[in-house]
Amino acid sequence: MASVATLAVRITGDVSDVQNKLDRMAQSLEATADRLKSAGGSLTAGLSLPLLGVGGAALKAAADNEQLKVAFSTMLQSAEKATSLMSDLSSFAAETPFESAEIQRAAKMLLAYGVEADSVTDNMRRLGDLAAGVGVRLEDLSYLYGTTMVQGRMYTADLNQFTSRG
Repeated sequence: MASVATLAVRITGDVSDVQNKLDRMAQSLEATADRLKSAGGSLTAGLSLPLLGVGGAALKAAADNEQLKVAFSTMLQSAEKATSLMSDLSSFAAETPFESAEIQRAAKMLLAYGVEADSVTDNMRRLGDLAAGVGVRLEDLSYLYGTTMVQGRMYTADLNQFTSRG
């Protein structure tokens, strides 16, 4: 039987110096590409992206993580609650087949619909079990659940949407 392993990586810290160096490197590569083009050589404009590779991906992950923390801090009006929720979501992502980005978007959606921060992970677990069981996106079920909770009742259209998703 095949096993599935999940790797969760958290990168935090001040990345402004790394960003500045990567920007200078990209500018240098673009200048070199321009010189080669004018000398008759051909070099694709996207050369800098493959060269940045893992460093660029790590920088993007750190920036995305910081942006998520700001979003959660704003929604929860507390940096401590945001940090705790992010930790819970990282653990949840490591235990499930869902991508971290999808989990984060679904969590933001549930918070926007008024689900308490302490309940988000439990709701995500239940919705995740359903989504995995019927083969639909976690975000779709989070949306349907959230709209139903806000309305306080389920209309026929809502029931039809749940039914069409299994």
